[in-house]
Amino acid sequence: MLNFMYTGKAPNLNKMAQGLLAVADTYVLEGLKVLCEEALNVNLAAENVAAILILADLHTAAQLKDQTIAFIKTHITHVKGTQGWKDMIKASPHLTAEVSQTFSQQ
Repeated sequence: MLNFMYTGKAPNLNKMAQGLLAVADTYVLEGLKVLCEEALNVNLAAENVAAILILADLHTAAQLKDQTIAFIKTHITHVKGTQGWKDMIKASPHLTAEVSQTFSQQ
């Protein structure tokens, strides 16, 4: 975080994006938050998309949240079989409902 504050750059972001997103949200570092959202979006996969959706919702990362929902819609066959999806159904039913609602809006 300090490196970003002094240089405007965030090296090794792919490894730290989830943790830094929380920090960026807490300290209102919008530039860092956007970089974290972009890094997380690039690395979306069926196995991690549910956890990233929860993270995006928790830290008011609207763009990332929209991207994760779009990813889920495109890859629902693979996503619904993952442990992350099953965990999200239990832990965050409001997100499951939100994703389901987007399917009915097609």
